[in-house]
Order: sequence, then C-alpha cells, then structure tokens
Amino acid sequence: MKLKYSLSDLKRKFKGSAKNVTGANADNGPDRQETALVLFRTLSVLPFSYPFGSESKVRDAIRLSVTPLVGDGDRLSVVPVFTEQTKNSSRGCSFIVSTDELNKLGNELPQGISVWPAPLAFISEVDGNGLVVCIGDGVQGILFEEGVPTLSHWMAEGDMEGWFKRYAENTGRPIDRVFTADLSLMEPHVAETARAASILAMPGLKGFTLSREAAKRRAGADSFISAAFTVLKAAAGIGMIFLILACLFFIHSWIMRDRFASLPSAVYLKAFGEPSASPVRTALKKAASLPGQGTSATIEDTLGTIAYAFNESEKKLRVESIKYGPAVSEVQGNADDAESAEKFRTSLTQRGFTAKMSDIRQIPSAGMRFTITLERNGSR
Repeated sequence: MKLKYSLSDLKRKFKGSAKNVTGANADNGPDRQETALVLFRTLSVLPFSYPFGSESKVRDAIRLSVTPLVGDGDRLSVVPVFTEQTKNSSRGCSFIVSTDELNKLGNELPQGISVWPAPLAFISEVDGNGLVVCIGDGVQGILFEEGVPTLSHWMAEGDMEGWFKRYAENTGRPIDRVFTADLSLMEPHVAETARAASILAMPGLKGFTLSREAAKRRAGADSFISAAFTVLKAAAGIGMIFLILACLFFIHSWIMRDRFASLPSAVYLKAFGEPSASPVRTALKKAASLPGQGTSATIEDTLGTIAYAFNESEKKLRVESIKYGPAVSEVQGNADDAESAEKFRTSLTQRGFTAKMSDIRQIPSAGMRFTITLERNGSR
C-alpha cells in the first residue's frame, strides 16, 4: 500500500519525483492500492444510528438531514462507514464532501487511487478518543469519540487545537488526547503503520475511499440488491396467494365430494319418482325396455336436450324436476327472470322438440316458477 501525504506532494510524485513512493502495503493483502491522504476543505462528518441496514437508505436519510442546511443534495457526495450493520439496524459515520472538490481532486489524481481524509489514518494514535490534527496544504482536524469521527474542521492556517478545545469547552466534553502530524515531515512508513492500526481499530475503513466513482459503484450495487429483494419478496407473496387458493380449492373439493357422488341418484329420483342404487345403469335399462315409437323421444335424447338448453341459459335458472315420457316430458324449475326462462324454452325447440311453457308463477324475491312440456316433433 503506497501512501501520499498532500495534494502538492501527489502532483510532484506523478510528474516523476520518486521521493514519496514507499512501496509498502499497509493491509498486507494481495491487492496493492495507492492511498492519498488529503486535507479536505469541505469535509463534514456525521455519526448515524438508523433502524435499517441498507447503505442506499442510509445515504438517502443523511441527504434528507443535510439538504435543509446546504441546499441541493446532488452537490454532495455521501459515503457511510459502518461500525455495526444488520438487516434492521446500522451505526457508523458518514463522510460528506462537496462533489466539486471531489471532481477537482479526481482530475489531479490517477484513476484507481484510494482517497482518505488525512486525520483518519491516525485514529490509533489517540486510541479512538481524541483530536487528530494534520498539517499540509492547510490544516485539518477530526475529533474522534469511541473510534468514530464526530467533527471535522479545516483552516488555511492557525491554531486548530485551540479551535477544537474552545468547541469542547462549549459542549462540556473535554479533549484528553491530541495528536499532530506534519505530513511534509513524516516518514512514509510511520503513516503506513498508523493507517494499518487505524483499520484494525475501525474495520469498516478497509476498502474505504472518498472517490466519487467508488461511491457511485457502491450505490448502484446496493440499489440493485434492494430492487432484487423487492422483486423476490413480491414473487414470494404471489406464490403464497396461489398456494392459499390451491389449498382452499382442495378443501372445497374434499367437502363437496359426497354431494357430487350423490348427484346421479338425486337426478334419477326426481326423474322417475323412485330411488336406485345404480341410477345410470337403471336408467339405461329402462330406456332399452321402452317399445320403439319411431319419432318418440328416448330418455337419452330428452336429458341431453335439457342439459344442452340449461348450459345455453348461462345457468340463470334452476331445474327442480324432470318427468320423462316417450311422447311427452315435463320440466319444472324457476328462473331469475322471464327472459332467462324464454331463452331456456327456445334452446329446447332448437333440439327437435316442441316446448310449451305453462303454469308460470311469480315468486317474491325468488324470480319466477315455470313448467315446460316437451314433445318430440312429429310424434303425433
């Protein structure tokens, strides 16, 4: 891990000077990445604690909290660092910096370089509680409490320690430890060692950078995960609805199985006025035993015609009884209205029968009752 100290040093290094190249890796990991320690003029820090863990939601919540103070939230880059993060809670600190400053910095630094506020590299020097002041292109100080940044301030020159101590007196929280680093005089390996110790003290800093491009990549990934989770949750909800409907259909079918099984016997009883243990077989025997009458209607023809007309009526009527005769049959039932009954009668006539409606009676709140006599055409 290569550490640079100020923007002016970085400019000199990338113009060809090698005096700021350290060649060390503070993370001792397989991936080496150069890190620039920068004194940010517009940097603010904001500790947070929210009842949700999504990074995009944390960023949105922070923008909503600072927009009334600074205006357009799109002019700010918000990068949270988590000290605790679960699905339903999060704690940590957000680094808020002007996008104009990040863009200017991005134009002067090589792509892929990691960017840290300089005081952040020295958390371990104050054991996570105290003030770190860095001197370079200006002076920047960050106050830490329990390993979390709570206040950041920059000035071109002046007494930074005195400024923070006056702040501490006003808030009633004294500053016990103060560490000052002159970046232009500090040996590179000293800063590297301090930064590695700071990552151990605040694990959320591993991989941290204030690069706007990196922040956008994290936001895009988090938004994708949130959208995917929403889609999966909706799919699971739809699946649950279908499962409930399937269970209800199965229960209904199970309850109605006895009624379906007894339906042929009920139809036979209404048609012939006598019970039968095997209604279909008995009805077929009765039909076979009838003498041939040329144009007389068989029971199969009669029942088939009635069933066809019933389906054509869109089931807006009920058939209560059927009296079969080879020459004349009779159907009794009730309908929602006269139009449904007439449609039923018309359908019967379309199947080779003469259908006459009689005994029509209006039933209060139940439509109308009717009787239809059926004769096979040409039976007389």
